[in-house]
Amino acid sequence: MIRSTAMILKKCLREDDIVIRMGGDEFLAILQDCDAEMAGMIEQRIRIAIDAYNASISEIDRRISISFGFAVAKSDELTIEQLIQKADMLMYQNKAINRAHE
Repeated sequence: MIRSTAMILKKCLREDDIVIRMGGDEFLAILQDCDAEMAGMIEQRIRIAIDAYNASISEIDRRISISFGFAVAKSDELTIEQLIQKADMLMYQNKAINRAHE
């Protein structure tokens, strides 16, 4: 599943974007020259690709679930660590919201 998720992310991101596996099932995407609107469009592309992947899988326990959090900053506004921390916090907030709607 991790390999499938990585392939989906790679296909949905732009050529210059970078995907890193942070550990376990957590990935970090570095989107250079990207504003919040573009990040939202990329997020939507990933959601559509995951929905298509899940529709093609008959085993429910092999389906992919994903939560997003992203942070946008100008070149020297925040450190890498601050950006990751901000995105991580938003991801966990989104996970909580999604669980509440299930």
